[in-house]
Amino acid sequence: MSTPLSVLMVEDSDEDTELVIRELRRGGYDVSFERVDTPQAMSATLENRAWDVVICDFSLPHFSGADALRLLRGRNPDTPFIYVSSMIGEETAVDALKQGAHDYVMKGSLRRLLPSIQRELKEAVQRGEKARLERQAQQHERFEAIGRLAGGIAHDFNNLIGAILGWAELGEDEARNGSGLQDRFRQIRNQAERAAGLTTQLLAFARRQVLQPVKLDVNQSISEMRSFLASG
Repeated sequence: MSTPLSVLMVEDSDEDTELVIRELRRGGYDVSFERVDTPQAMSATLENRAWDVVICDFSLPHFSGADALRLLRGRNPDTPFIYVSSMIGEETAVDALKQGAHDYVMKGSLRRLLPSIQRELKEAVQRGEKARLERQAQQHERFEAIGRLAGGIAHDFNNLIGAILGWAELGEDEARNGSGLQDRFRQIRNQAERAAGLTTQLLAFARRQVLQPVKLDVNQSISEMRSFLASG
């Protein structure tokens, strides 16, 4: 079964394009391609779709291979870019690789094209996987930081709610049964319990053990305060 391969040919010759596509199909690829030879046409096709590989002549009448490389890298830094040319020397080829091209193949040695594309497609997948893992790690670090912040806030908020619940319960017990004051304390306690639910959600988000609001022993606290004042 043929392997699908989308190829953007930056080439001014229909004949040379046909030779490259024939070589790729001979190697087992089901090739879909488009040929462009101006920066405007290349920009338009890069805007419309993504390509598996860009194969570019080094010298074209309307713009250079280096211009085509910069145009591609401005939109997609990972797409394999391979020069196929008859007008490129060794020193020029080395400079091209330094500028971001992945390989160069002479038009008279197209047998090198298939292994070059296979290698670059594999490495492109590896680069994409590495970038994906790095993004996941960065996202995990952000969530960890947010979780620690949420957990700290929830812990402090939990202590405040515990105090509110304790005082509300004490006031409700001391107020006259059926009085408006007792009802107000009951409303305070109900709202504090709702706030405790938000604390539970925050702690769950922080992936920590859910803490239940603690009702303070207000009677003991008051007794201790009175004893302290009396001793002064």
